[in-house]
Amino acid sequence: MPQSSVSVRVSAVLAISGSVLMLLVASAFGSAAYIVEGPDPVPGAPGIPFKTLMLGLCAFGTLLSGWGTATGIGILRRQRWSRFSMLIFAGLLAVTSATGLIFVAVMPLRPGPGGGEAMIPIVRVGIGIIYGALAAIGIWWLAQFNGRNAKEYFRGDVPETRPARP
Repeated sequence: MPQSSVSVRVSAVLAISGSVLMLLVASAFGSAAYIVEGPDPVPGAPGIPFKTLMLGLCAFGTLLSGWGTATGIGILRRQRWSRFSMLIFAGLLAVTSATGLIFVAVMPLRPGPGGGEAMIPIVRVGIGIIYGALAAIGIWWLAQFNGRNAKEYFRGDVPETRPARP
């Protein structure tokens, strides 16, 4: 198996794994809508009740998870559309993560109700590492799926799925 096909398959597994993780996060938002008593309306979100916001985040996360899972499976099956889907997904991941990284670097953070002034730099670095890693994955995928090897991989011979005629 050529090296390019191994890295493409690793990318597919990463996309599926990330999608499963996103589904867990979306489930947490959905659960929070019924378990946590949040402020109505949510501060900073004029007129949006807490439950509606959490259920909206749950639905959005579930859609993203479905998109990532379908794309990962399509990549494993060498379907051409999945390469384009991955390029769109990677571009969005790179841009949103890089933007988040910039905001975390410059945004003032306040300590929680119990103080914790010393935790602010630790939290900032932790969130920065996560955003940085996601931005790096997005950039890697953009480079990988725009490359000649990936184009050839998806243009290559796809195994016949129908049984041969006798």
